[in-house]
Amino acid sequence: VACDRGEYADSATQKCALCPLGTYAVERGAVNCTPCLAGFATANIGSQNVSACVCAEGTYLPVASLACAPCPEGMTCEEGRDESVVELLPQLLYGYWSAVSRPLEVFKCIIEEHCPGGPAETCAVYR
Repeated sequence: VACDRGEYADSATQKCALCPLGTYAVERGAVNCTPCLAGFATANIGSQNVSACVCAEGTYLPVASLACAPCPEGMTCEEGRDESVVELLPQLLYGYWSAVSRPLEVFKCIIEEHCPGGPAETCAVYR
């Protein structure tokens, strides 16, 4: 059975099946799918490239690292968070603040209502 990228030949059914979560198949005709590195996952089944392997929810990829790290306290890390991509930085939880220059250095706000969460420096004054 000649399967497409993102699929493998299921020996039990003799049919092509999509690669399960946490795996991918780059080449056509794969007999099995390649697993992502430990701590990484894919968001969808049928992934076709190692770039589909991202840090799992609750973790993020620090700059110049090959391993996912736990989400910093006071932040939320959806699947795929990556410190090297501004749009993919972990996000602040309600009641926490950080500076744009050091977005992963998180502080608890004195007045929680002044800190709505989200990207760095989204707080009101006198936080």
